[in-house]
Amino acid sequence: MQRRKHWRFSVRITVVTLFAVVCSIVAALTVSLQYYNSIAQLEQQTVQQFDQFATSAKQTIHQNDLAASRMVDMLALMPKVEQLNNEQKLRILADLIATNPSVEGIYFANNYGDFFEVINLKNTALKESYRASENDAWVIMNIDGKSSPNQRELSFFNASFELSASRVEPTSYNPTKRPWYINASNVSQRSTPYLFQYTQVPGVTYSRKLHSQRGVIGLDIPLHALAGSLERQVKGFAGEAYLIKPQGDIIATNRLDNKARMVPLQPLQLTLEQKEIIARHSPLTISNETDWFPVDYAVSGEPNGYAVEVMRQVATLLQLDVEFINGYSWSEFTNRFEQGNIHALNATFDNKENQNKGLLSNAYGHLKFALIWPNNATHIASIAQLNNKTLAIAEGWSVIQPIRDAYPNINILEVETTIDVVHAVLNGQADAGIESDIIVRNLLNEYALSGLKISNEFSFARVKVRSSIHLLLANNKSELMPLINLAIDTLSNAYLAQLESKWLNEATNSHEIGRIIPYLPYIKNMDNTQFGTLHHFTDNTKQKLIYVDKLQSAMSSEQLIVFVIDQQTLFSPVYDSVTTSSLITLLVVAMLLPLTWLCASPIVKPITELLAMTYHIRAHDYADVKVIPSKVIEVKRLSLAMKRMADELKRHEYAQRNLIDAIIKLIAQAIDEKSRYTAGHCKRVPELGEMLAQAACDSNNSAFKHFSFDNEQQWREFKTAAWLHDCGKITTPEHIVDKGSKLECIYNRIHEVRMRFEVLYRDAQIHYLTQIAAHPEQTEKLSNEKQATQQKLFDDFALIAKANIGGEYMSEEAKAHVRVIASQTWVRYFDDSLGLSPLEELRYSQHQHPAIPTEEPLLADKAMHIVQRYEAYHCPEHFDIKMPVPENLANRGEIYNLCISRGTLTAEDRFKINEHIISTIKILDSVPFPPELAKVPRIASTHHETMRGDGYPRQLNGEALSIPERILALADIFEALTAADRPYKKAKPLSVALKILHKMAIDEHIDLDVFELFIQSGVYLEYAQRFLPAEQIDDIDISQFFMAADSPKKVVSMAR
Repeated sequence: MQRRKHWRFSVRITVVTLFAVVCSIVAALTVSLQYYNSIAQLEQQTVQQFDQFATSAKQTIHQNDLAASRMVDMLALMPKVEQLNNEQKLRILADLIATNPSVEGIYFANNYGDFFEVINLKNTALKESYRASENDAWVIMNIDGKSSPNQRELSFFNASFELSASRVEPTSYNPTKRPWYINASNVSQRSTPYLFQYTQVPGVTYSRKLHSQRGVIGLDIPLHALAGSLERQVKGFAGEAYLIKPQGDIIATNRLDNKARMVPLQPLQLTLEQKEIIARHSPLTISNETDWFPVDYAVSGEPNGYAVEVMRQVATLLQLDVEFINGYSWSEFTNRFEQGNIHALNATFDNKENQNKGLLSNAYGHLKFALIWPNNATHIASIAQLNNKTLAIAEGWSVIQPIRDAYPNINILEVETTIDVVHAVLNGQADAGIESDIIVRNLLNEYALSGLKISNEFSFARVKVRSSIHLLLANNKSELMPLINLAIDTLSNAYLAQLESKWLNEATNSHEIGRIIPYLPYIKNMDNTQFGTLHHFTDNTKQKLIYVDKLQSAMSSEQLIVFVIDQQTLFSPVYDSVTTSSLITLLVVAMLLPLTWLCASPIVKPITELLAMTYHIRAHDYADVKVIPSKVIEVKRLSLAMKRMADELKRHEYAQRNLIDAIIKLIAQAIDEKSRYTAGHCKRVPELGEMLAQAACDSNNSAFKHFSFDNEQQWREFKTAAWLHDCGKITTPEHIVDKGSKLECIYNRIHEVRMRFEVLYRDAQIHYLTQIAAHPEQTEKLSNEKQATQQKLFDDFALIAKANIGGEYMSEEAKAHVRVIASQTWVRYFDDSLGLSPLEELRYSQHQHPAIPTEEPLLADKAMHIVQRYEAYHCPEHFDIKMPVPENLANRGEIYNLCISRGTLTAEDRFKINEHIISTIKILDSVPFPPELAKVPRIASTHHETMRGDGYPRQLNGEALSIPERILALADIFEALTAADRPYKKAKPLSVALKILHKMAIDEHIDLDVFELFIQSGVYLEYAQRFLPAEQIDDIDISQFFMAADSPKKVVSMAR
């Protein structure tokens, strides 16, 4: 794990930094207060500015509404105004239009379809729409509703009201079918935004019935006039301004449309006949829905969407004039189409109902259907699951009848619009709703609605539907259909794919096209109390501020004005001011830093000297710690405290060291006293090791030339390791350590009791047989046989008893003799499963046993004698243990144990003994030794390794063993050879022990250099005189242990 980096600084830097920090904090507080006050003041000014914008917008809208409604009211109440001649109407209406620049035109219509309108040609776009000349200022449109076919007469006038031109054109316009006429009443009314049929620009209409009730007066104001008014109000405002409906639909905005237009195509080369067909059917009126985003919809009356753009490209290819009609619901469009009031329905599906209504063009797109249902409802995989349930569909949809025909039990709820389909499902009026997939997904995104599941993978089952979309053309336009199909086919697949990518497949939503305000979710979360105030919010990681207020007028429903601005843009002057102030502050602080640097010297010097004292403490040189003189009281106190701390550390360290050493020796003493078989070993090995280590430090031999213990800490490390070299024997079972004979173990004496019962049983049987003996004359013969048998038993037992001692090597012949004796049998009458311990019962139950009485061998290796391991033996990998592990935990087989070749230990017992070194590693590895004792675990655990690399536990070779480790290995072996307090063996004379040790050196069991040092330095003799009895020290010629020819040869008397 990577250690975390901590930065540290000098006292001088700290003082200077603290000065700089304090100055910076004071400056930062000052700048922060300035920033806070500036921000608060700027926010207050912004709210005031927005209030002024809102108030001005209210006044403008109110004035427009008031002026327009007064015009309409005045004209409607004027007696017999409709009976005036055209020139009089022109003069009156032109004067009224001139008083309000927003008004585009004023018109009269009656119940017969007569229509008279005066239009102000105030801009180039209007002149182009009506093909007027540059000097034309007014145009009169006059339609005689009684004429057939319907025609409109256009009369153009200059600014002096002089007629400059006129023309007559065919028209399908019927004023009595327009919403402004149908919805007119005896009070002024304003329509929702829609597309003006002739100019094809969006706007609103103010209308009222005439006093005579025989007609309606109307007044048109284009939306760009409202938008221009809004732009004038917020001129110079760096943010976004919107006039919206409460649902989020944009009425006017200063924000540009981000949706790029497709490049128009070059017109097709048509024949003269085809051009005549085009001319006969121009203009072609096409439906335009208001809310079927992104396929066919309107933004403030402006047609938009995939299907609209396809039709525009078709019109461009054919040079066909088209007029999009909006302001109607889909069901109203279908009714008008059937009545012949509109020529074509856009974006319709290919089904039987539409085929019966008119002519379907070639397909120009595909729209998957989607089914929506509440989140907590069951998944709907097929429309068949909606039997006896309610399904919401927008009214007028051609798919309604096929569903009713296929599933009459489905209750179809026809609603007005697509959003009403969503609300019907959310409100529980319908169990599910059906709509085009792209349409419903965008609706949910636009209005931030949730709680619905959407699937376009459901099955229509018996309902036959197609997902392709077409233009539905009136039958009387049949000669135009081949040309429309030709234009659709001309649109390449690549071009249509571009259109689909633009409208149907992009991740972008209607916010980018300007239909819905992009901040609708934030606005919906506001209540009335939050209107008229400034709010902070985050939009796509950008911090922004939003201001919302209500706009109401007598002529319109509630509207909202919204201002949005980036926080960065609004507060940039404050940021600039704060930045300038911060830079000046930093400059002043930087100029004062050199002076602060010099002023820090009285503190820095004594602290530096105190730092030098800490190095003595770290090196445990407590006597070298001195008191540092200083005029600074705190520094003086710190110096005195450091001196007292050094003295206390010295005392504490000495006490802790004595405590640890005492605990280590206590552990060694406990191991020595644990068993008479290891008595004194843990005490004498450190003594011998220390003597030999000292000899190595003093030696000039090349092998020890670079070896020395340079300080007391290294000596302590070696001594600690020597004292702990057998600490693992704490975990070695005593019955293994104390095993003095081959058959010895922890024994359940119930077996002895059972044998006594066996003997008593036989005694009773013998007594019985004696009493009924029928042939007393065979007494002598029986007596001889009995004596021979008994003598053989004595001899056999003596051999078994001798084998059990294990003092000498056991030959194969002796092992064979043991097996012969073991093959003798005896009859057991008592159950050997009685009186067992729980563990013995567990092992007993795992094996089959013969019924009693049963004949058994005198000695046996039974399955019960094997104690299996309860789990696999495992050591941590970093221990690097390489000792072979016996399969079983123990094997107490009688023949197996008696036939041990040397000693008294089986392979299992030997592993248990050798396992003490693994326990040593485990114990010492868990001890948090200080750095000066870091090598203790290693030195203490390698005294059973050999120079040739076949020792245990790690099988290290001589190259891997340090000199202290080699010294401890020899000390351990020599002490074991010469120990006189082992009950299982006799102490070997010094000469024999040295010969064995020499052979082990020659065999690379121990280090030959260390052995020769052991002899040459006389450590062996010094140790013998201190720890061995006099009778164990004999004479020996040490020259036999040196391989070099010039080695000293002398006989040393070992006697005291």
